[in-house]
Amino acid sequence: MDIVKIRGYISEKILKRIIKFLFIAFILFFPYSISIREILVGLLFIFYILNRLISWNFSLINTPFDNEIIIYLLFSVLSLLKVDNLLIGVEEIIVSPFKYIALFYMAYDLIKKDEVQKYFNLLFIGSFSLLAVGKVVYFQTGKNYIGGNGAGTWASFSIFLFFYFLLIKKESIFKKSISIIGIILGINILFTTSSRGAVLGFFSGILITFFMFVNTKIKNKKKLYAIFFLFITIILISVPFLLPERLISKFERIKNINSNWSLKTRVIMWKSSLHYIIKNPLLGVGIGDYQINYLNYIDNILKIDVPRGSRMHDHPHNLFLYIAVEQGIISLAVFLIMLFRGFKIAYYNINKFKKNNRNNYYGLVLIGMLISLIVHSMVDTTFRYGHVAYFVMLFTIFNTKILTSREESVNFED
Repeated sequence: MDIVKIRGYISEKILKRIIKFLFIAFILFFPYSISIREILVGLLFIFYILNRLISWNFSLINTPFDNEIIIYLLFSVLSLLKVDNLLIGVEEIIVSPFKYIALFYMAYDLIKKDEVQKYFNLLFIGSFSLLAVGKVVYFQTGKNYIGGNGAGTWASFSIFLFFYFLLIKKESIFKKSISIIGIILGINILFTTSSRGAVLGFFSGILITFFMFVNTKIKNKKKLYAIFFLFITIILISVPFLLPERLISKFERIKNINSNWSLKTRVIMWKSSLHYIIKNPLLGVGIGDYQINYLNYIDNILKIDVPRGSRMHDHPHNLFLYIAVEQGIISLAVFLIMLFRGFKIAYYNINKFKKNNRNNYYGLVLIGMLISLIVHSMVDTTFRYGHVAYFVMLFTIFNTKILTSREESVNFED
């Protein structure tokens, strides 16, 4: 072996170790802050591409989402034809969706079939540590380290993750105890964010996953529906006593939308989105150009005065309208197909494995996350936030890897 080959081998070996270290650090710490996850994703991308170049490996990574990702990215690029400022549009594509797509493919390549549980445990540790750190910071300073609508969605995802360990009969008492503490901390964070969408999403996810879980245990349909109805009744009775007063008052404002600019502005944003979707159905108004058109709708079409804070929104507080208004209805349709494919993968894991298998519960957790995301996305765009999008992507990959590890092949197109 000549010196060039030796250097190549050492370089590749070192790069792989660096990549693995960065990926583990990413899974542990990406929920902590925007800076941490952006730095880790950036470094991971640089070393991953460098390793590919050194090893001369240009093979494509195949996933069940390839067709949808290609079409979505294509229409993201085509929407640049409609933007007012090309540089801002290109920057928006790099920030999203390119960053998320790049992370998805890197994670899909790095997470091996036999390592799913290991990475799942890392996600468990990272989520619990952040909840614990957040509570310590609150006790010391009186301020919420974990806040915002995106934190509400992330907290609900973490709760579903912790429930996983409670469902496993043979799981250690230690992990079950930590999970119970994690659920309590997660619910506390969820409620203190005062995010109505996150709370509604969480309870919607809980209802659906509870029904699917009970369905795997009880074959008698009458008994199944009776238990489910009782569960709904318990939630409806207990929720008013669980929610903090601030959050209850925010829900009560819904009774009179016009009396509150926060809600009134949302309605205006939704109307503006529908207006521009109808006018630009194929490519939208251009990626990153929602705010410009929203202000034009207020000033020149509605011709109304709104508070200064209501003029600063760069998204319509609805993920589905946001995609359609900036990139067109084809992009929205493709995104919905990807969500449906995620549900399908989770459904396979729930039903295709032996009951009470760990893999059943991977599917249940993913279902809960997707339901929570969809409901919250009706009134916000938290999927744009890394700690939300990355959580969903990682758990989708976990479920996909588990499914493809079965001896028989699975045709996701069926």
